[in-house]
Amino acid sequence: MANVKISGLTAYTDPVATDVLPIVDLVNDQTKKVKVEDLLKKFGLGTEALPSFAFTGDLDTGIYSPGANQLAVTAGGTQRLLIDASGNTTIQGNLTVNGTTTTVSSNTLSIKDKNIEIAVVSTPTDTTADGGGITLKGATDKTINWVNATDAWTLSEHINIASAKEYRINGTKVLDATSLGSALLTNSTSSTSTTTAATPNSVKTAFDLANAALPKSGGTMTGDIVFNSGQSIAGYTPRTSATGSSNLSVGTTAQRDGSPAAGMIRYNSTLSQFEGYGSAWGSIGGGATGGGSDTWAVEHDNTITTSYTIGAGKNVISAGPLTVNSGATITVPSGSNWVIV
Repeated sequence: MANVKISGLTAYTDPVATDVLPIVDLVNDQTKKVKVEDLLKKFGLGTEALPSFAFTGDLDTGIYSPGANQLAVTAGGTQRLLIDASGNTTIQGNLTVNGTTTTVSSNTLSIKDKNIEIAVVSTPTDTTADGGGITLKGATDKTINWVNATDAWTLSEHINIASAKEYRINGTKVLDATSLGSALLTNSTSSTSTTTAATPNSVKTAFDLANAALPKSGGTMTGDIVFNSGQSIAGYTPRTSATGSSNLSVGTTAQRDGSPAAGMIRYNSTLSQFEGYGSAWGSIGGGATGGGSDTWAVEHDNTITTSYTIGAGKNVISAGPLTVNSGATITVPSGSNWVIV
């Protein structure tokens, strides 16, 4: 074979592992051959500043071995990636993963950062956040999700807080294991309310007592109703005490009921007398003025202002003289009598 300069050889850009290269064995002072696959087996370990495998014009960027069974990548003379013999990998700097799914198969995920952002998009909105959250896989998914339609975090499971802990809203306790927050029971119309916080059991007892004492529709109430001073129930007449008096309605003649019913009684402040309604308003008798406790007479008015029909088969006695106003009529049915003395 004629001598050929190396520069005159045909370029070979795709060698295979079994191709050979000439190499000088300095120990034995001999020229030998070496396969490509063997040539790449024994490079120097290199350093962080001068890696074993570097790039033209960028000698401080490449691959080196900082120790036994370790592989590292350096960039700009600074280690950026380290893989040890156990497969532990350390990355210095930020890590960006572009893809549809990122799977982390580890038993413990430890994150130094105290704030985790999710649903990070170029223009975040409540719509892009809708449905975001955390899903724990189980027999059924256990989820914490943001639901835009309800503007709220939504949990699929129970909440069980530790002993001695409590639920708060804006820093104020609303509930713990044994009691409601006092703010829930404070009278909102009075800043001086002394309402005491109740326990769930005491609240239930109060409701049970109310259910037992107060009837629902069609029920029957048992026990007494006690009126505090100045209090009343519409439609009912309170009494001053067990041995005292009942308070009847008081009003002028003009304030009588527009559509009275038989059996109504009241005190007429215009006429200064008690009156009742049968088919018309009439006075309810009592002792004469100055009569003390002797009910020896019945006082009545001298003027009749309202029409009245005497009951069938009834006799009426009045003391005269009497004046019957225009428009008023006294009807005496057959079999009844009206005697004026």
